[in-house]
Amino acid sequence: MARPKKIGIDYFPHDVDMHDNFNVRRLMYYHGGGNAYAVYLTILEFIYKAGYYISVDKFLIFNLAGILKYEEEYITSVIEACVENELFIENLFKNENILTSYGVQKRYIKIALLSNRKIYANEPFLLDKIIDDFNLIPNKTQVMSNKTQVMSVESTQSKVKESKVKKNINTPLPPLGGNGDNNPVDDSGVVLEDNREEGSSLEDTEKIQIRNRERRRNGSLENNDDCETNDNPQGYEKFDLSFIEEPFREAFFEFMEYKRSDQRFKYKSEKSIKTCYNRLVELSEGNPQTASKIVKQAISNGWKGIFKLENNNYETGNNNNGYRTAEDLRQGVVDIISSRAAASKQPKRELPVV
Repeated sequence: MARPKKIGIDYFPHDVDMHDNFNVRRLMYYHGGGNAYAVYLTILEFIYKAGYYISVDKFLIFNLAGILKYEEEYITSVIEACVENELFIENLFKNENILTSYGVQKRYIKIALLSNRKIYANEPFLLDKIIDDFNLIPNKTQVMSNKTQVMSVESTQSKVKESKVKKNINTPLPPLGGNGDNNPVDDSGVVLEDNREEGSSLEDTEKIQIRNRERRRNGSLENNDDCETNDNPQGYEKFDLSFIEEPFREAFFEFMEYKRSDQRFKYKSEKSIKTCYNRLVELSEGNPQTASKIVKQAISNGWKGIFKLENNNYETGNNNNGYRTAEDLRQGVVDIISSRAAASKQPKRELPVV
């Protein structure tokens, strides 16, 4: 009887400075410190024991809670935080309930190849970058079975294509380059519809944003439902940002654009955008004018985040130790020097002779 194929590995390398990783530190800072770190490491152990990925289900949550003696709700929140902090791949978690990452798969394949195991490119949930980096090839048996299925599908599709071609034989060809409406034409002479809508290009998106801002200033735009499409900042056209209240939209969108253009940072999910927006509302105490000043303070100082307004002196670019203008700072320095000079001229007290 053949030995069953072993998929998992018995050990995995653990970097001594893993806790210094920025994403790991964020996880620990916002979700319970060492407790969240313990959950993350235990998940890695479960992943490598199973291979290079693991499915998130009630059994995994129960096992983690039983081993670490934490509540199941806390385990679930830490898993979601790991995904939010890019420790695991977000798309696979949302669509397939799978936990894995490029680093996990890279370490697994290195160890598997050293153990003379065969890893094929058509293994489930393998990343394209991993396949390219290790030059993995498909499993021949699986490829042959897939080919037979494709051939059967193509045979039915070819019959449908032949019937369509016969119908188009007597169709007159439009002029070269289009049909008069600038619509493209394929090789068979069939006019292809141009399904592009306004807002599909970057130029159209910027025009729509400018028009909506003008409508807000004029008072003709009463609520978000009247907005034209693609009013979101560049790069966030597909996100639903309706939770952002109208008085805060201009200031918060300015901060999002600053993060994208100057900091080269883009929010990955609506949840992270909402968290930052709630933070801005909290720091401004619900005042849109204060929120705008907080954003301008962050931009003028080149900060990566937003912080509480510091004495309304964001315009200077520096705090200047509480002095609002350069003239105030100069006068303060003069006062300090004068007071020290006056103190040095006072006669020294003689100590009593014992």
